[in-house]
Amino acid sequence: MGWLTATKLAGRTERREVVVNRAAALAYVQAEYADIALEAGLDTTPLLQAYNTAIDQSLRGLEYPEAQLGTTDVPDSQVVGYLALLDFFVLTRFLRVFALRTDVNVSGSVAASQSQIFKQVQLLLDSAEKQLDGMGLSPVEAFTSGRFTLDFLEPSQATGGMG
Repeated sequence: MGWLTATKLAGRTERREVVVNRAAALAYVQAEYADIALEAGLDTTPLLQAYNTAIDQSLRGLEYPEAQLGTTDVPDSQVVGYLALLDFFVLTRFLRVFALRTDVNVSGSVAASQSQIFKQVQLLLDSAEKQLDGMGLSPVEAFTSGRFTLDFLEPSQATGGMG
């Protein structure tokens, strides 16, 4: 349904911009990640701090100035990227929590491995990162290795100086 049809159905004569503010972003991550948060067992205060940090990081990813992070309303044109960045940063936080957990198996000998939930959150994070790459919003720095030849700075053994 286009904006014109939706506008007419709502009884308005002009298009209204849709924005996502901090409260809406917080509600989104709380609803979207409720099961993972329950599994993580984090208290409410650290969880809210982690979500607020993810919101700030997402706004920085959209290049909002630091002074506007607390009051920015993300316009309709950036909402998809904003939600994708939120997913990435929230999943990154949960991955750190689950990285410390192990599954222990005691059948004959003791064996420990990375927890299964860590592996699943890693898959979700990889998916979120690919989505961001497709949008050109990847928060992961790309590093290209190169090689410099600096032999001209080495002293020559024959002349005893710069060669």
